Amino acid sequence: MKGTPSQEALRVFHFQSYLQIISHFVEINQDERGYRSRLAEAAGVQSSFLTKILSGAAQPTVEQGFGLSRFWNLHPLEEEYFLTLLQIERASEINYKSHLQTKLAELRRISAENFRWKDPSSDLENHERQALYYSSWLYGAIHFLLTIPKYQSVENLAVRLNMSLPQIRTILEDLKSADLAERVQNHWRAKTKNLHLSKTSPFASVYHSQWRQKAIEDLSAKDYENIHYTTLYTMSVSDHNQLKQMILDFIQKTRDVVISSPEEELYCFTCDFFKP
Repeated sequence: MKGTPSQEALRVFHFQSYLQIISHFVEINQDERGYRSRLAEAAGVQSSFLTKILSGAAQPTVEQGFGLSRFWNLHPLEEEYFLTLLQIERASEINYKSHLQTKLAELRRISAENFRWKDPSSDLENHERQALYYSSWLYGAIHFLLTIPKYQSVENLAVRLNMSLPQIRTILEDLKSADLAERVQNHWRAKTKNLHLSKTSPFASVYHSQWRQKAIEDLSAKDYENIHYTTLYTMSVSDHNQLKQMILDFIQKTRDVVISSPEEELYCFTCDFFKP
């Protein structure tokens, strides 16, 4: 199962420079006839000057960058992030550049808290449905497995999860009653695929705990093909912030990969980085 970014999905926060963002949009639209000309027009520059920008030989003004952001129809947070990157590149005064770097870090923090990888209409808004879905890791596991064709039968689900047929049927019926799955002849399919659990939800800690417990169980199974890594660091606060951003960037990149990946098997990815 993969999420589909909503209109509020933030696409640019894993880029480290304004030029990377411009180049990204040029690259993904390279097959669109006349795209560069329209991009130059949106920035209010000649196509030749846009070529210089892309090569790094020239920098756009903030006003020209604003024209580009409006052409791409960026989310307001994306637009602010892009323009701040541009201002950092253009700034020459050290204190002002430091101020902009602080602003950039805050924008990244806000984006991390507000990134919604979901269809808003599919949110589990009903408290009872949430309580059911997050009462056991099995509901989420079976729900996601139903997106994989080979696991859309009761028998194959039972084998995959080492459970009895009655247990599988009970959970499938619960998912059906919550409008999260449907039965089609002799097979089951996930109905609502994209869910979002707010970090402030009372079920958030339960959900995190369930899958971390599964990670502990996997450690006992000694499957050395899987990855489990734990370490302690002592470092500066500034390096902590840098490492935190690297982790957030990596999480974003995993989403980019999953978006275009066919559903073949279920995997779990957990990540923790905190001050004990």
